[in-house]
Amino acid sequence: MKLPNKIKPLLITLSLCCAAPLSAADAEPAADPAKPVPWHVENAELRVPVKVNVKAAWLRMPPQVYLADLKPLETTDGLAFDPQSKDAIRIDVRDPKEKAATIAKEKEKYKKAGKAWDPKAYGRMLEDEEGGPIMRVKGSVTVALKPAYKVFTWRPQTAKVYIDGKLVRPDHIDSMHWQRGEIFWQEHGKVVGRREGVETRGGGDGVQGSLVTIPTGAKTLKVEVVPGRWHHHLRQAGFITRYPKVARATLCLPGRDPSKLVPVVHRANGKRVGCRVVWAQADHAEPMTIMFDSSSGDEEYWVYLVDQAKAPAALEWTPQVELIQEIRQLDRYNPEAETLAGFEKLWGSAAIVGRGIPRKRPGESALGRLKPTRVIYTGNPPFRQKGSKPFTLHELAGSQPATLCRMSGSFHIAATGFYRLFCLSGPGGYVLLDGQLIASFRGGKSGRLFEMEIEKGQHRIEVLRYAPSGQVGWAGMWWKDQVKDLNGDYSIHWPLFGETGGNMGRPSYLLWEPLADTMTAPLEIVRKSRGQHSVGTSSPIRAGSIPPLAIPGMR
Repeated sequence: MKLPNKIKPLLITLSLCCAAPLSAADAEPAADPAKPVPWHVENAELRVPVKVNVKAAWLRMPPQVYLADLKPLETTDGLAFDPQSKDAIRIDVRDPKEKAATIAKEKEKYKKAGKAWDPKAYGRMLEDEEGGPIMRVKGSVTVALKPAYKVFTWRPQTAKVYIDGKLVRPDHIDSMHWQRGEIFWQEHGKVVGRREGVETRGGGDGVQGSLVTIPTGAKTLKVEVVPGRWHHHLRQAGFITRYPKVARATLCLPGRDPSKLVPVVHRANGKRVGCRVVWAQADHAEPMTIMFDSSSGDEEYWVYLVDQAKAPAALEWTPQVELIQEIRQLDRYNPEAETLAGFEKLWGSAAIVGRGIPRKRPGESALGRLKPTRVIYTGNPPFRQKGSKPFTLHELAGSQPATLCRMSGSFHIAATGFYRLFCLSGPGGYVLLDGQLIASFRGGKSGRLFEMEIEKGQHRIEVLRYAPSGQVGWAGMWWKDQVKDLNGDYSIHWPLFGETGGNMGRPSYLLWEPLADTMTAPLEIVRKSRGQHSVGTSSPIRAGSIPPLAIPGMR
């Protein structure tokens, strides 16, 4: 994904630090960019400037207003959208004379075989070999803009967008360029990284979606589909009306014990926002990972680190974001986990050994980088005793510990309807939707397939898992893609729930509430004995550059 520009350290000169405070008469009406930013938390000795990449999160967010739900000002070539899936409807663009000739030949075959003609026969024919339907999206649609529309997004990149009649250049999710023996990733055509020793096949790019920022005062937006052999989809086209709710930052604190520090987050204007620690280990070399409220749309934040004995009371805030995985551990396996009520009871008393976003390792991702994963698999004892030392075989045999896992996330449904879900959790576990139990797992039954009605809007899903350590465990979610062929029949397609890539390279639906990435600047330290501020020497670290879940053996 596109990375934000590197944040420059705030250089604070000695003359500014030692200068006398300005009087009220001398105060400037506008802030002086060279003047040090005041510390919003008086008892903090450390702070880190953080910048949120809002645009990258928008690219992973489902629209709040779909083109399918708007009344168009104008359409061409019959461009229309499915009211449930919100996709542009594909039509057969084959020449009518060719189509009629093909159908006549097929009818003759049926007649010779003594069979009645099947009206769906033409729709099942292949485009190239058999002269079947050429399914494409074509045409354009123009809609009126409203002040609430911040950006326009669509998937994949096969469309042109005009605002007030002028063609605009969109932003894309970062693409991959494959070469034998190497992987390059690019941003707007510029190579920004590579990984050696990777043999890949084929070619092309991995662009999944596009985004256009709506300028203030714009009146109309026109979307024109670009036809092509492989470019016959237009999915999730619509407008985003809000900002990402949650951002994640990874803080490098050299020489400090992250487990004894409490983060307090303020916006650039000084207003405090909610924050939650994802991971903080008593290890000076281990960064601290946090989540904080970014729903205001601000891009500049300050994270203050306060001694836990002096920290202010925490703000009430629950992250509503994609998948968060939390692992807890019991000293001994307890059969009470085999009921939902018992699981919740044990969960409250179990020791936390890890929390974070489940991610794939580079070797497991087609793009060669860490990406969120919707399937978790663990084998053998994956946890450290008290999060620090590895288990010995003697300790394992003597303690017989058990592990509990909760994978939860917030997602959006575009239209009320019946959706087919496939979930698994084992060797034992539960699936809850909006707090209601919808599936239980125990023993050899590793998966459940069911259909249920889900209303339009935001929902929360939780996959709970329990197992004695040493047993293989897994948890995951799939759902049936709402894709129909010419005859109105569903195609067989079971992508991971909310995954950004489907079978045969076809993009799936964006469902999850995205987690915004951030860039952190060097640590700043206040030296209260001299009444001066100074900038630390720690290097900036990008939030997505290391796995946030610091537990060995986890994927």
